[in-house]
Amino acid sequence: MAPPCPGPEGGRWKGYLSEGEAQRFAALASATANGLLVIFVLAVALPLLPTKLADPFWLLAFSGAFCTNGFLALLAVLLQLAVVLHAEISSMGHGPDRHSRLALVAALDFALLIPLQLISTWGSLN
Repeated sequence: MAPPCPGPEGGRWKGYLSEGEAQRFAALASATANGLLVIFVLAVALPLLPTKLADPFWLLAFSGAFCTNGFLALLAVLLQLAVVLHAEISSMGHGPDRHSRLALVAALDFALLIPLQLISTWGSLN
């Protein structure tokens, strides 16, 4: 068994950031996540205006844009999760409940893309 890794505070590891720096970093990560969500919404919505819900090619373009830019939403969710975990570790708050609901909504949105792509592909074949 290896000896414990020595760190500051006599062998107890507390981290590199002070509490104030960690709070500023959490605020920056949260703002970055919100900015990524805005960019995601704009990247998906703006090229597809005006909406043509009856056009199968428009539906394919929508699902393609949604999947192509989905990494932005994923990064935003991961950043928000990091902020929530930091807050949870720091003060044992109630933040994860709200973000778990948002993650469920995001997962359901991606799952709803499957029937959208099937319907639009079927419509474009006919």
